[in-house]
Amino acid sequence: MVHNSSNPEWREIIRNCLGRDIMNKIIMTVVLFISSSISGCFANIADLDGDGIRDELDDDMDGDGWGNIEEEECGTNSTLFSSFPADKDSDGICDNLDPDLYGALRNFRYMGENRDFLIYSGENKESYALNMTTWQLDNGGWEKWKEKEYQEPWDGVTQRTYYLSDGKEVGSLADQATTAEIRYIAGVYANTDDYENKSIFKESALRGVEFVLDAQHDSGGWPQIHPNRDCSVSGCNYTSLMTYNDFVIQNSIFLLWDIFEKEKPFDSDIFDDLDIERVDSALMKGIEYVIKSQVVVEGRLTIWGQQHDPVTYEPMPGRSYELACRTAAESVGTTLILLNWENRSSEIRNATWGAVSWFEENMVTGLWYNQLEGEFEELEGSRIWYRFYNVSDNQYFMADRDGVKVYKIEKLSEERRKGYLWASDWGLEMILETGKIEISNRI
Repeated sequence: MVHNSSNPEWREIIRNCLGRDIMNKIIMTVVLFISSSISGCFANIADLDGDGIRDELDDDMDGDGWGNIEEEECGTNSTLFSSFPADKDSDGICDNLDPDLYGALRNFRYMGENRDFLIYSGENKESYALNMTTWQLDNGGWEKWKEKEYQEPWDGVTQRTYYLSDGKEVGSLADQATTAEIRYIAGVYANTDDYENKSIFKESALRGVEFVLDAQHDSGGWPQIHPNRDCSVSGCNYTSLMTYNDFVIQNSIFLLWDIFEKEKPFDSDIFDDLDIERVDSALMKGIEYVIKSQVVVEGRLTIWGQQHDPVTYEPMPGRSYELACRTAAESVGTTLILLNWENRSSEIRNATWGAVSWFEENMVTGLWYNQLEGEFEELEGSRIWYRFYNVSDNQYFMADRDGVKVYKIEKLSEERRKGYLWASDWGLEMILETGKIEISNRI
């Protein structure tokens, strides 16, 4: 009787005799032998990372912890151990595919390391902070661009602000004024053991936050200065408008947001005596103003102007060359706030992606504005946006001090061409990060 090993009964007998594990190994060995023999490379099976898995069967050929397909998608070499994707937040998704919206916000919100305080303070940051508290106004605010003055304590006589209102000094929120001082003082507070100084810093920072809260308009926006100036002669009415220019609204929201979340440098007890519910309420009102002041063009949500009416929310003019407009520069920070806002209501979602879509659709490629020369230049790979766009359509424009709208940089005086940044790559990082999010996942 011939025993045919292909007979199912005999295969079962062989398995029982040898054991199923040994039998499976024999089968795999035979399969690998046949495969290798056919390719003529049995003696040199490719196993780049030496893990015992042939490269053609190995999901991670170079053994760097990243799959072959992942490395291809992330733009790295799947056959080179030293070539692996960057993953700055260590979440297992490479940076090329992982939108870092918080990183874009973090890089934007400070516009430099708290202005130039660290440069002017030298090694004795605590003395510099103490001097800073002496320059604080009676209403709790500070004037902008006083870095050099803070090297000495206020003499009690020198006028501390550029402007007065009814004979009183007015504080500013423009260009990080007041918000930056609060951040700097809070940072020094967290790093000193001098009890007396800590008491001074705590009181000063608290008064500063109270100034920011007091300056907020009932509608939710913030003006450049507080209290309002008398503009009957100088024509400075724009300083009392709700202001995105000079990042007034944005930095006010950033400050209160960080305080509420106890982000550094507010992760100490410096604001334990602060009415945190009032901070939360101010944040909600601020976001509400942002939503209501977003400009709609032909039924589509777009971006924001430099300054808006506190009641009607309409874009308003500022200085003579700052006509009523929509502005790319200041709208980036506003959009980043919405992108990172945790409460994803339908209003927040629509406002967020309406603004992002506007930036995507109005990006200019291959051009750069050289402010030193006051002219546009061709630059391969560059992506920019113009400073000003019409309120009613996407036509960009510029203006000189005569307030006349023009569409070519050559029409401006040399002083205005070189004295104002008419275009830049303000929205680039935001667009790169949001571009990693599929349209269907934009929430």
